[in-house]
Amino acid sequence: MTDRTELLERKLQREIDARRQAEELLESKASELFEARSALEAEVSRVERRNGEIELLHEVSMAGHEEEQVDQLLRRFIVAVRRMTRWPLAHVFEPSPDRQFLTSSGILATSETFCDCGEAILSRQFPVGHGPVGRAFVAKSALWIEEVSKIVELDLVPCAKPVRAGLFVPIVVLDRCVAVVEFYTLRSAEENERYIDTVQIAGDQIGGILTRWESQHRIHESYRELQSAQSRLVQSEKMASIGQLAAGVAHEINNPMGFVSSNLRSLREYLADLTRGVVTLKSLVDVAEGSSDSAVAERAAEVRQRLDELDFDFLMNDLGELVAETLEGGERIRRIVADLKDFSHVDSVEVSVENINTLLEKTLTVAANEIKYVAEVRRDFADVPEIPCFGGRVSQVFLNLLVNAAHAMEETGNITIRTDFDEEWVWVEIEDDGCGIPSENLDRIFDPFFTTKEVGKGTGLGLHLSYQIMESHGGTIRVASELGKGTKFRLEFPRSGPPTTTEAPARGFEEGTPA
Repeated sequence: MTDRTELLERKLQREIDARRQAEELLESKASELFEARSALEAEVSRVERRNGEIELLHEVSMAGHEEEQVDQLLRRFIVAVRRMTRWPLAHVFEPSPDRQFLTSSGILATSETFCDCGEAILSRQFPVGHGPVGRAFVAKSALWIEEVSKIVELDLVPCAKPVRAGLFVPIVVLDRCVAVVEFYTLRSAEENERYIDTVQIAGDQIGGILTRWESQHRIHESYRELQSAQSRLVQSEKMASIGQLAAGVAHEINNPMGFVSSNLRSLREYLADLTRGVVTLKSLVDVAEGSSDSAVAERAAEVRQRLDELDFDFLMNDLGELVAETLEGGERIRRIVADLKDFSHVDSVEVSVENINTLLEKTLTVAANEIKYVAEVRRDFADVPEIPCFGGRVSQVFLNLLVNAAHAMEETGNITIRTDFDEEWVWVEIEDDGCGIPSENLDRIFDPFFTTKEVGKGTGLGLHLSYQIMESHGGTIRVASELGKGTKFRLEFPRSGPPTTTEAPARGFEEGTPA
């Protein structure tokens, strides 16, 4: 009995030990399984977080390629951040024009909880350097605020749920802060730690995209300026060549015209002497006709008959008029040659004192062949004072506008030129009643290479060069036009002359569209 009991006890103990070992093994495996599951969950969470980060950066990158406007790019940025983080509120501040305040850009993204706070959120502004928004703007680095309720300057509007923390991300372009994005969350920094760095990186990526846009814009503008400069150089070389040709032609014309004019003046004197001689001859004929000597009287009658047949009085009067008209034509040629010589100095960099009315008259002389068949020129000139200017360049502006006015005539019309002045300015208006300029083109007519003329009939540089010439004088050129009724250009020259350093002139005036 005792042996049997001991045997059963040993068997029971073995079963107890086996059960304990099995439970220990099960507990160990369960612990390993739990650890493996926790590790798997952590890895899944890490992968999901990483995927979210990649999606955010990818979305920002795609937006940089797909969008063309800054506001659309920033809007996609804050929407993508909210989608990844589930943060309930995102809003973009931009600097005021004087960069003294940060005001709302109007770009806002909120959850339903905050949607009724939009108007109040958009109405806030901060002085630069004040509050997290202003400090992030100045520091050009992101700022995390763990307890926004302790920041008095934020002045967040009452919402259905209070926000807890905030992230303020500056957008920096070429070392210049152009915006600050504020994000608010209901969770602590520890809960948001995995997002903060990614959002900052995405903000830097936005800054990089805007920097690329700005660089591309600058390259584009530099290329346009280079094209414009090259074209101006070609145009300048053409004008210089034309000027040299004009100066040479003027010299070649002046020499024979000097002989012609001198000979005509001598001929006029000879005609006067001849007229006096003929008068004396006629007096002698009168006396001889009454002579008692029949031979003398007969000869005198023959001379009288010959004089009557020649209509000598008419010949002498007509010759005098012909000589006078020829001398007048020679004087006109002289004036044209002189004006051509003035245009040969169009590239002169010397400032000279000029009368605007005189420059207009000289330009009208040069442009006469373009104008006389299509338009009548009406002058309304005031007695304007002389001003310091680049005379040749001003004449080039007048020539461009007058030729354009002539080309605007569909058949025939009028070109009216007015001049006047006040205490600071001398101004010129050149108005035509031609075809006018379409309103959609008014903002572009001073752009380089813009022209509505047929290929080969216009370079698109005339008005652009005119604008730059007026700019170099510190003056303005403005345009008003109505399609089918005509166009008016107004030029204003400072009476003090061209400035040493010229700033871009104001464009536009009360009568028309800004140029």
